[in-house]
Amino acid sequence: MAPSSSNYDRRAKTVLENFTIRVLTRLKWFRTHRVTEILMSDLPKKMTEALDNYYNLYNILVAGMYRGVIAELGEEKGAKVMRRAFHESGKIFGEMSDFTKQSGPPDAKAFAEAHAAGTNYYGYQSELVSGATSKKAIVRFHRCPILETLKPLGINVCDVYAQEADAGCAEFVNPKLKLTVTKSLARGDPYCEYVFEVKD
Repeated sequence: MAPSSSNYDRRAKTVLENFTIRVLTRLKWFRTHRVTEILMSDLPKKMTEALDNYYNLYNILVAGMYRGVIAELGEEKGAKVMRRAFHESGKIFGEMSDFTKQSGPPDAKAFAEAHAAGTNYYGYQSELVSGATSKKAIVRFHRCPILETLKPLGINVCDVYAQEADAGCAEFVNPKLKLTVTKSLARGDPYCEYVFEVKD
């Protein structure tokens, strides 16, 4: 018995609907994944731009504080206050660090390794120099976002004050850990060089 026209139409409609659903599903999958792929490929650039903007804002705030303090107190007293402020900021960083959760204070190598990794997160380009020991370790900075932002403004907090923050952090987590800055981008050297040493 031949199928009725209505049954044939229903089956044809069902086949067409199923086919359409499969096509639309594949198209949706392609579009979703293609858009995701495009967004993900652009994500590192967007994140870098966002972080750079954040660092620039932070550095501009530092510049504003510097100018305000110097204008209010003068160069000599203002510089003393700025050094103290950066040093205290470093101690706060140290207080918030994971080192406070450890059983004992970090040695020079452990602190320098963490310092290099942490500063890279904040937009610096730093490296731990090979040959580090528990007594002495060196970190070199090939890029400093503070200097890049503030140098065009004629402000040099990087060389004069910013190192105080690193010294304060080291001092807080290990009172015997001292910082000496032997090279500086702000002074025209090819990199900043931080020497961390445990002093007995």
